[in-house]
Amino acid sequence: MARTVEPVGTDENPPVKRRRESLVPPAVPAPAAPQQAPAPPRPDTSVPTDQVAPNPFNDRAIVADSPEVIEMADSIEARGQIQASPVVTRAAFLAIFPECEAEIGVAIYVQAGGGVRLAACRSLRREIRIDVNDRHAKSRVEFLAVGTEENLKRSNPNAIEIARGVQRLVGEFDGNQSAAGRQLKKSPAWVSQQLNLLRLADEAQQLVAVNRVPVREVRGSLYQRPVVEQIATIEEIIRIRAAKEKASTDEETTGDVADATKVHRPVSRGTLVEKAIRRLGTTPIAIGQTLRGQLSRADREILAEELLRD
Repeated sequence: MARTVEPVGTDENPPVKRRRESLVPPAVPAPAAPQQAPAPPRPDTSVPTDQVAPNPFNDRAIVADSPEVIEMADSIEARGQIQASPVVTRAAFLAIFPECEAEIGVAIYVQAGGGVRLAACRSLRREIRIDVNDRHAKSRVEFLAVGTEENLKRSNPNAIEIARGVQRLVGEFDGNQSAAGRQLKKSPAWVSQQLNLLRLADEAQQLVAVNRVPVREVRGSLYQRPVVEQIATIEEIIRIRAAKEKASTDEETTGDVADATKVHRPVSRGTLVEKAIRRLGTTPIAIGQTLRGQLSRADREILAEELLRD
């Protein structure tokens, strides 16, 4: 019996619908451009002062109307900022001191040194030139040592402020005075002298700080004596120092008057320079030590720049 074939298109046998394939391949979406990391800050740049937070661990009392800030402001206004202020980035600082986040606020940088320069630039309402170096924040002890070493280099340091910085550094070493001394390149005995200074009565410490009494003059076991004796001893030290300074000033004045009465003969420039060098010291180190006690920090920076200029 012949088989009946249903015609195509009937309900019982609908036609097969074939999808036409496009001869053009689909477009492949372009890969997204990689996000570029923000450019690191330049090592030496100038920024508004509100972008720099003061060092939270600086024990120096820096106020806008202090003589050192006024002197620095005058120097910056006249010659510009000669030396950049060392800072670390916010991220590097908070990585080692997360507890200080509220204290530094929204600042982008944290000062490692140069507190007087920052205060002077703020008083002048001008940008501060900074030197960004996160190596200062590679550890807590490294950051603390930077500030302490800067205070040690000052011409007329405050012994109490330095002692507090040393005490904080010793604390980071869990009380190991030898380790703190190695960090500052100082002997354990020197570290011990700084800590003994902080054992003096508060009134005695204030006398030392205000009158810039060197630690070498109040070291030893003075802290073990009664408060009245501590104060009397320090006041006597201050009186003797003042008398020596007055005598030195009077001697210089007398010498100037005596020189004025002499018949001056022409002296070659080389002879004058040689005499000046002998008076200041016979080696660069000796000369530097002499000038450090006579020149302000701003003047020493100017002198250093002039000596290194070709």
